[in-house]
Amino acid sequence: MKNKVYGDHFDWVIEKATSSGGGPPTDVTSGIGHYLLLKTYGKRNGQKASYVSKGISRSDNGACLSFYYFINEQRVGKLTVSILSKSGWVSTAKILWSNTGNQSGNWKFAKVSLPKSLTSQSYDIMFTGTVGTDNSGSVAIDDITLKNTGVC
Repeated sequence: MKNKVYGDHFDWVIEKATSSGGGPPTDVTSGIGHYLLLKTYGKRNGQKASYVSKGISRSDNGACLSFYYFINEQRVGKLTVSILSKSGWVSTAKILWSNTGNQSGNWKFAKVSLPKSLTSQSYDIMFTGTVGTDNSGSVAIDDITLKNTGVC
């Protein structure tokens, strides 16, 4: 995964679950592991940070992306998942999933189907956090899994 994307205003950080970094108190798997955290404190409305996979091999069957996410304030912003496909030197982003608003302070599970029309050539997956009107919360993602063997 790559943390620096053109147009980003700040970065995702790897956070330890037991730290007081402003994210969830536990990770999904063991409760004491790590997760990716987007801290919105001190950021402005509309600022973004993206985390992008390294090239994923094509799949004639489609793919299934699953992950856990955590959003802890009502107006903290938005989490978006996109697929980046390349045609020559140009990358095109297509939004596959999006969520906003407080998730009750709990990890939530998401599954996203990637139809074969989107995976017939190599591609990347991009997670983007966008700061909302409340810059005192955080967005986190954990246990990202991609199965390139068919849709969900």
